Amino acid sequence: MDNHDAPAPAPTPNSLTPTTWDAAGLKERGWEGFIPLSTLVGKDVPNVPGVYVVIRESTQDAVICEKGIHQAEKQVAPYGVDELAQRWIKGASVVYIGKASTSLRKRLGQYRRAGMAGGTNHNGGRSIWQLDDAEDLLVAWHPVDQDESGLEAAEMETQLIGAFKATHGNRPFANRNK
Repeated sequence: MDNHDAPAPAPTPNSLTPTTWDAAGLKERGWEGFIPLSTLVGKDVPNVPGVYVVIRESTQDAVICEKGIHQAEKQVAPYGVDELAQRWIKGASVVYIGKASTSLRKRLGQYRRAGMAGGTNHNGGRSIWQLDDAEDLLVAWHPVDQDESGLEAAEMETQLIGAFKATHGNRPFANRNK
């Protein structure tokens, strides 16, 4: 068997951690997608477990809104502007790191609907929808096959958040402390 037939090595947190936490750094590490979260269509996303990031291409300070851009009454109350301003990480492009334990397609669909259509089934990372440019945010993902990598998506997410924190001194803007 020559090298062209060899299976790709299983992703590890180290192999997925970019040298720079931006679209270019993530692409270099094999992340896929990079499409606007606001216009995400399910068929564009693999129906497998994995991890994903939400990216704000501008590194300028964000304008934070009083409520989500499409806030519905049935949704959890928005965060306070002062609280979000304190969590903002200057110069960071990645604003959220998440996991999809069963399906990236399903989880990212829930995430988009939670912010764009008033859905209620994805509270994680909900503060991104209070950014005035939330409709411009990109989403990228990487499949995680536990059988190949030995890690579940949740473990991969935790380690990626730790790697981000090691670079930026804190968790991504929309990843609340647990």
